Amino acid sequence: MSDGYTSRTLREILRVLWGRFPGILLILVIILGAVVLATSLAPRWYRSEALIMAKHTTIGKSLEQASSAREDVSLFVVTQREMILSDFVLVSALMRLENPSSAKLSADQWYTDDQISRWASENSRFLRKARQRIEVVTPGGAEISASQTYRIRVDWPEERQLAAELNIDGRQLAAKRAGELTGYLVDAYRLRYRQLEGQRISAAASFLSMETLTAAKNELKAAEDALSAFITTDLRGDLRVVNAMAGKGSGGEQGASFLVTRFQGQFMETEAKLAGLEAQLANAREQLKRPAAEIVVGDSLTAANPVLRVLQDRIVDLKLAYNAMQPRYTDAYQELVHTRQELAIALQDLYDELSRQAQRLEMEIAEVRASHMNLKAAMDQEIARVEQLAGKTANYERLQRDVDAARKRYDLQVQRSHEAQEVKKLAENPIVVQVLNPATLPNAEDPRKPVWIVNILLGLLAGVIMSLVYAFLADFYDHSMKSVDDVEKYLDTPVLGSVPMLRRRIIHAG
Repeated sequence: MSDGYTSRTLREILRVLWGRFPGILLILVIILGAVVLATSLAPRWYRSEALIMAKHTTIGKSLEQASSAREDVSLFVVTQREMILSDFVLVSALMRLENPSSAKLSADQWYTDDQISRWASENSRFLRKARQRIEVVTPGGAEISASQTYRIRVDWPEERQLAAELNIDGRQLAAKRAGELTGYLVDAYRLRYRQLEGQRISAAASFLSMETLTAAKNELKAAEDALSAFITTDLRGDLRVVNAMAGKGSGGEQGASFLVTRFQGQFMETEAKLAGLEAQLANAREQLKRPAAEIVVGDSLTAANPVLRVLQDRIVDLKLAYNAMQPRYTDAYQELVHTRQELAIALQDLYDELSRQAQRLEMEIAEVRASHMNLKAAMDQEIARVEQLAGKTANYERLQRDVDAARKRYDLQVQRSHEAQEVKKLAENPIVVQVLNPATLPNAEDPRKPVWIVNILLGLLAGVIMSLVYAFLADFYDHSMKSVDDVEKYLDTPVLGSVPMLRRRIIHAG
């Protein structure tokens, strides 16, 4: 196929549309006819509306976190909408609509909860459809202030079977039922609102009459007095220990471990010190058993007594000097004799100092051992004291829990008391739901749906789209050659010219 004919020209498009014009026209006529027929046969829908108002009382709650006015309004709006669409209101209105004999009942003669529940379970499908036909809108939106307006909107279809049974025009019946259902919804909503407000007021009055706040306050005082008396009489100076045993010690430690921690550091320190001193004493005694010339003082002893280190260094120097002179001189050499005498004196001094160090270690060990025993006795005494207070600790914890529980109950009763006072104020100034505009009665000759002009325009649009689809699909599958363009397109052969069809023969027979 030639690249020059990969896209359609305007002439081709017009040729396609003109060649399929009868089919296009037929499709348009069929679709528009179907739309007109469906619209004329479709059930008519009628809308009824009622405008009501309920005041939103904003009384602050002292024990609750204050929310913004916008949040309060939004919550109130949602609450009223859910109340209108609740089963009680909706089923009550539908029951009156389906039972015309009960439509004239007074406000106090509505259906019971059992009757409403039974009807809802038996007519769940009808209830689900009816709920979809009802809408609650708030014209003021979220910016409205102290007064709320609600518009109850009901769209009801034409019921031809019911109209035939009642021998009534279906449009008149649908318009009438839309208006009646809207009115019944308003009445049921007002009744439910009064019932719920009455229950709140009754609960508040019952709460105030029982004087539960005073009882909770007395209970809290009794619990606190019992705890105070127990601390004064049974614990006296042991409250700190009991608190520690009850898990109130520092650092999260509990019981006897908290108390033992005070001694544990010193106890372990004295144990380590005692072990070090005993090791030094053992080393000193072992060295004292040897001749003075063979004594070797350990690092722990020289670290504890610097004199031993000085003497030991002196002995090393003298031995080095003596060993250096002995091969070169006789034993009678004066300097060699003098060095030998100094070495003997230094060895004796080392022995004497090591003996004195051993005595000092014995005395220090005795002191440390005594301190260690005192710490052990104090710790054992504290543990014994804890064991004696174990029973009192259990009683203390029980009384403390009683106080905490009583305080929580008292705080709850204080909050409920404030709420009851608010409800009492509401009872003194009852909120009445007002009907601003009663339910409208739709005009039977002016249904809301179907809308002729909209349906015809949609049908015309659908017809045009389907006609175009038909025309181009038919042309796509039609490979016959009807023009010069088709020859070049399908045969990929250039056309030099076209010979018009002649109506007479060019060559005459002789």
